Amino acid sequence: MTTASLPSSNNPLQKPLLSINIDHAATLRQARGVSYPSHLAAALWCEKAGADGIELYTGAYAEASLVADMDMQNAELKRIKQAVATARRSDNKISINAGHGLTRDNVNAIAQIEGIYELNIGRAFIAGAVFLGLEQAVIMMKEAMYTDL
Repeated sequence: MTTASLPSSNNPLQKPLLSINIDHAATLRQARGVSYPSHLAAALWCEKAGADGIELYTGAYAEASLVADMDMQNAELKRIKQAVATARRSDNKISINAGHGLTRDNVNAIAQIEGIYELNIGRAFIAGAVFLGLEQAVIMMKEAMYTDL
């Protein structure tokens, strides 16, 4: 697997970089029940305004994986790949990040996309850690309850 890397000259002063989470275009579309605004248009505006990175929305892909809708999952995966390819063609300096709804079960296909710099995984990661912790706590409690003193 090859990982994307940004040129070090992208941040010569080592100041914080600005990455825009353009997946909120999807929030507007869902609220309105329409197919706009476009993620691509949002990404291009952010890039033109000087953003250092964008985050692509993977929520629809993740939702399709939850219900095992392979057609929708493949369509979303294709959309994400096309968005990455388009962003890479327009400017190799902008970082392409992705996230929303990614889990241990669906992250691999996204992680394999050439050109994605960073995956942002939050809820599933924390929820998984909580439940792994709960599992270990139950095991330890059961052991404590049934261990001969």
